[in-house]
Parts: sequence; structure tokens; C-alpha cells
Amino acid sequence: YMGIIRDYMVDSSLIYDPKCYFRAEQDSIFIEDAAQQVSYRISRNDLKKKIEKLLSYQNLKDEAPRRTCYGVYGMIALLETSYIAIIDACTIIGTILKAKVLRIDSLHFCPMSTKISDKASKKNEEYLNMIKEFIAQKALYFSNEIDLTLNMQTLLQGIADRKEQKGKEISRNKSIDRFFFNQVHCNYFRSARLPELITPVINGFVNIRFFKAKSASLDFVLISRKDVRRLGRRFLVRGLDKDGNSANFAETEQAIFFYEENSMKIASYTQTRGSIPMLWTQKPNFSWEPPININPNEEENKAAATKHLEEQQKYYGDVKMINLIDKKGKQLKIGEAYTRLVRDLKVEGIGYEWFDFHGECKAMKWDNISKLIAKLTEDLDNYDSFIGHIDTISLKTHQDIYSTRVKVISLQKGCFRTNCMDSLDRTSVVQSVIARNVLHRQLNKLNLENKLGEKASAFEPFEGELESIFRNLWTDNGDQLSLLYSGTKALKTDFTRTGRRTWMGALQDGKHSLQRYYINQFRDGYHLDCMELSAGLIIPEKMILKDRSFQFPVLLSLMMIVLVWIFTRFSGNTLFPSLSHTWKGLLINAAVFLGALFVIFKEMVSRGALKIDSGTRDAQRSIHLLSLIHISEPTRRYAISYAVFCLKKK
Repeated sequence: YMGIIRDYMVDSSLIYDPKCYFRAEQDSIFIEDAAQQVSYRISRNDLKKKIEKLLSYQNLKDEAPRRTCYGVYGMIALLETSYIAIIDACTIIGTILKAKVLRIDSLHFCPMSTKISDKASKKNEEYLNMIKEFIAQKALYFSNEIDLTLNMQTLLQGIADRKEQKGKEISRNKSIDRFFFNQVHCNYFRSARLPELITPVINGFVNIRFFKAKSASLDFVLISRKDVRRLGRRFLVRGLDKDGNSANFAETEQAIFFYEENSMKIASYTQTRGSIPMLWTQKPNFSWEPPININPNEEENKAAATKHLEEQQKYYGDVKMINLIDKKGKQLKIGEAYTRLVRDLKVEGIGYEWFDFHGECKAMKWDNISKLIAKLTEDLDNYDSFIGHIDTISLKTHQDIYSTRVKVISLQKGCFRTNCMDSLDRTSVVQSVIARNVLHRQLNKLNLENKLGEKASAFEPFEGELESIFRNLWTDNGDQLSLLYSGTKALKTDFTRTGRRTWMGALQDGKHSLQRYYINQFRDGYHLDCMELSAGLIIPEKMILKDRSFQFPVLLSLMMIVLVWIFTRFSGNTLFPSLSHTWKGLLINAAVFLGALFVIFKEMVSRGALKIDSGTRDAQRSIHLLSLIHISEPTRRYAISYAVFCLKKK
């Protein structure tokens, strides 16, 4: 089936049997691995009881109730019990190093306790529906055979350095927690020391496409991994937290796999994106562009930025920060603050470039992006890219990758970190142009392109089908990351997909901007709760549900309209004497109707139910709590309990 899944994303049930099954009995849950001839028994009513690993495996009878299990998502703590979540439907995206890469399409939830109150069961159903709603975005990916939290350089360099270690443990033990979306839900299996039941899932984008170049067979791979530590939605989560974690941070890796007769060459390149690395907020307030509030404490900003940049250097080496925001209007203030921050930090190995994207590319002059690429040429030369060589004679299955010979030809020694205000639209365009230039260089080094990569123009097209594959995958990547953060597909994608900025594309951007306004004002709070619940960042056990509806504002509005109609009907000519009763009624009722709409919209903004007691959200992020007050966040579905403390100045 390898040829099939190279060209199409395929429902896994059609061509792939994981030989792993799940079944629930009255007192126990079994996860049965037919391939390894082993079963795991979990007690349903006592999670503290040790998981039993049964070395003997008996094939189930045909009539026995069982469900195909592509992986264990985790143990999700809800009200009165936990639910084990298994991946029961997925799509095969393709293969990387003989390992199948899959996208989660649905989860199956099974309560660990058979004794749940009706009230808790009803509330848990709502929580599970929230997780299902997030899963429906089709942005979670996994592999049972290779760890997707690791980029190619980290994985292959690790194998080359530790050839004496064999098996899955190399990957599992090195999972990058910041990209391990379901790690909280996997803690139960971690504590049981059963890594084989842990399935690292990443949140972001993965696609794999096969193509030919000079009669050579290659795979083009694009992967984006979102940082789970500061998940968020557009206006609700901005900038850094005090630990240096960035909102909307994602690592995007572009890789090509060049298949030769008895070997394989891999060339990869990694870029990152993230919110402006400062302490700042931009809370929604019904305006089109809410005000930007920057933390006035410069020392706190420096401390958070230093932590962030030190981590960036730890994982990526030197870092060039590319700032794409406007040099005018509201964005100018935060841009100048960002510039001062970088200047004052004076961190060795950290570069900075402020390129006013809208100013430079106005009037459809998008070719001006080449000016930015020209400024980055020296960094492109110095950073280089990862190229590795694998002996494929012994690479028969995915497990052989940990024992085969891996030779590192070159390493990527630096990384571009790009941002705009949302780190979405402008960022995606610039990242794709940088990736294009890097790929030309790599193809040239692999003797798959006659052009000199270093001297190619910023928008030099690729030969053959690679050009359309490159454009489509980078556009799809931008759309997916935008949907996760803003609720709509990315803007400016006509340029990424076709190479030209068009008026139709501009109109499409206008449509998406209007959709974003509605979503950001009225829906983002709920979507953020779905996201954080799916990642295990909030604990329903410490929440209180209260139901609200539109019944009161609607009835109030109708009553007001009736009263105004009666008033205008019997008021004679004392009110607007020059107008007839009909026009007076229409005008006043129109005003009342608009007022009623405002009341309903306000109810929509504060609609919802979860109130997090005991500082659950912040406590999970290791913030010490002192006292609590309740503050309403306008776009969040649930009211939040904030930890607040006061210090008396001596």
C-alpha cells in the first residue's frame, strides 16, 4: 500500500490493521496487542490498582465486543471518574522513514467507573463533546512508529550519536514535551512505566507528497508542531508569559527524502513563529483592532524575553528574529518597544530585522519581499541546513531506523523566528519564501537541480510538479495554523498558492476578516476551553457548570417592544408631532430592536458556564495561589477565577 498512501490521504481502516484492540468488560478494560502477543488489563473501579501486563494473548471470538485501537490518547480526568480515550478512526497521511504518519479523526471514550451519578454523567457528556469539537478540526497527528515531536535533525543526530541504543525507547524517552499535546493525559501510563501505551500526539499540520526530479524519487514533507504550553486564541492569548513561553508558537519543518538504490538522503530545514516576545495583551472589546497593552515593567519584559531566547538558542542555535508588523498606527508602539528590548538585551547570537510588510508590499508590490531575502542572505549562508545519509540496505521496517547507519553531512546551526501581530498571514508568506530559497540550495547540493541555489532569485520556481506541491502544502499549512489561532483560514493565501496577489484574493481576505471579527468577539472563549480541555490544561473536576440561555434577554426585548408600541399608540401628537403613528412606531421600535440586539450580543459574549475554582488553570502551570476574586472575561465561554495578591511597598 505504500504507493497508494504516497499520493492520497487514505482512511486507515481501508488499508491498515494496527492489530491492536480495545474492549470493555464490567470490571476491567483490556488493550490487546495481537502483534506483540500481549494484553493490558486496567481495573475500571480502582485506577490506583497496578495495570496488569498479560504476556499470554488469546485471540477474541468473532462475537466478542471489541474496537480497533490505533493508539491510546490518554486517561482524561472528568467528574467522579476518568475516561480512557483511544484513537478509533484516523487517516494515513503518508510514511516517514518507513513509519506510518496518521491524523486523528475521532476518539472513543470509555468511563473507568461504572458508578457515576446522572448529574456527573450529563456534565461529562458536555466535556467530551467539547473535546470532540476540537478533534473535528483535524489538526492532531501521531505515529506509533516514530515520534513526531522530534524534527529530523534531532532524531537522526540522536540515532547517530547513540547507535548502541535500539528500539522505540530512543524516540519515546526523548519526546519534546513542548510539542507533546496529550502529555498530561499520558501521565497515568507514565507513572505505570508503560511507554508502549503512550502515543505522543502533535497539534498543527502534517502533509507528505511524492514527486520526481531528474528521474529520482523523492518525498516532500511539511510539518508544523504547535507549542502546548501556551495554547490560545487570537486576542485571548498574546505575547509571552513570565516563564518565557510564547503564544501561537510553532516549529515548522520542511524536509525532502531522496531515495537512492541502497541509501536515502534527507534534507530538512526548521523555522519558528511566535507572538512578539514581550509581556503584552490585546483583549477583545468589540472594536475592530483592540488596544495593545504592554507591560510597563521593563525588567519583567527582559526576564521573560531572556528565558524565551535562551530556550530558542538551546534548541536551534543562533536566532534571527524577523518582525513584520507595521511602522505606523497602533503597531508602531509595540514595534518600537520590541526593537528597544532586543537592543537592550544584547544577547550574543540573536539578530533582529524589522521589515514593514504592509508598507513595503502595498499596491500589490509583493516582489518587494525579495528585499528582505537579500538582507537575510548572510544568515542563510551561516545557518546552513540539515542533510543526513541513511544506509537503507538494512532498513526494512520502521524499527530498523534505530540500528541502521546514519551519517550526518551537515547541521542546521541557526533559525529564523518570524512574527507579525498574529504570527499568521504575513508570517506564513515570508516563511514560505525563506523555505523556497533554502530548498533551492538543498536541491543544488543533492545535484537534483542545475540552478545555483545561492544565486537563485527570491521567487525562483521549481521544476516539474514540485512547484505546485510546494505552493499547495505551504498554503494548507498556513490555513491550518490560522484556523487553530484565529478561527478562519489564512489571509494572503492567493500569493502563496499562485505566486500572484489578486483583487479576488483581497476580497476573500475581507470575508475572512469579517468572520474573524465575529469569532474573536463571540466564540474564542469557548474554542479555547475546548482546546485546553483536550490538552489536559484545565481540570473539570474543579469546575462548576451553570446553565445560561437567551430566554431572559429575548423576553425582555419583546416586552419592551410591546410597551413602546402601546406608548406610541396612545401618546397622541406629543412625540414627534410631524410624524404619523406608524412612522413613530417604526422608528422607536427600530431603536428598541437594536438595543435588544445589543443585550442579546452581550449575553452571547458572557454566555457559558464553567467557573474554575481553586485557580485550577494557573495551578496547573505552577503558579502559587494566594487569594481569589471572580472577573468576567467577555469572550470566554466560562468565567474564570483569577489568583490576585497585593504587596505592600515598604
